[in-house]
Amino acid sequence: MAINVSTFSSEQSYRLTHAVLIYQDAQRKPAFVSIHDVGSDDGNRPVIQAGVPASKAGLMALMRILDPETMLKPAIKPAHVLAEGSGFFVWYSAPQDRQVWFDCKELGARTARVPCPGWCSW
Repeated sequence: MAINVSTFSSEQSYRLTHAVLIYQDAQRKPAFVSIHDVGSDDGNRPVIQAGVPASKAGLMALMRILDPETMLKPAIKPAHVLAEGSGFFVWYSAPQDRQVWFDCKELGARTARVPCPGWCSW
């Protein structure tokens, strides 16, 4: 079965081949994941077949295929790097004197080195 899917960049035809089912417990926490092939019935409608439990390695492989940027390569980071992920990078800057600039109607354009507290940036 092929489905037409419109995306921001193009219109393309895709074929439904697999289903990932996520089971939750009573507190809505994910508890189990299964992977299923998808076939079709006599009317060419999709039918989810019996599945198998998903392994952690299998789910990680799926993430590498779907969103390779999420799977960052291991690397030694400088001590001031606090976190890194898909679409974000957080680092700490120690307190220090910094050059700052501003321009306001009352004082005009100014620049100076001033003491600044530590901060996190992302």
